[in-house]
Amino acid sequence: MAKRREYSRVVHCTSPGCKEFGRYVYDTCKDYDAAVKANRPYTCLRHGSRMLSPTNLKAEWISKPTGPSEKYPNLPGRWFGNGFASVHAEDMRAEATDFPDGTRIKITMEVILPPDLKSISESTNCPHRNVQDFTDICLDCGRNINF
Repeated sequence: MAKRREYSRVVHCTSPGCKEFGRYVYDTCKDYDAAVKANRPYTCLRHGSRMLSPTNLKAEWISKPTGPSEKYPNLPGRWFGNGFASVHAEDMRAEATDFPDGTRIKITMEVILPPDLKSISESTNCPHRNVQDFTDICLDCGRNINF
């Protein structure tokens, strides 16, 4: 049997100077057309609102309440509202089936700097020696570098 055609789309990060891109693949022409029509701005992970940096040391995410799947209501079982049957991280795990309907998950991530550090620039070996070629972002300090 022949493989179905894929409809792919490449979008570039809307943050000034960023060269990151995302590639999306759609199963149908209808899905592809809907995505193009929606024309949502794309931001890469580094420029997303939850990216931790020297100026943003804490981020938080709260799931929607557990219950039936929102996307597939006929799917059996209990799901965290965002479509996850389980949520996990290093040495932590939560299964939606272990909790009653309406349960939510809250994940907090915080950067804790060493107590003797006076400034962020002390912790890195900048000026900008560790730069990715395709993003122009310093991997030591996280700043956008424009050459």
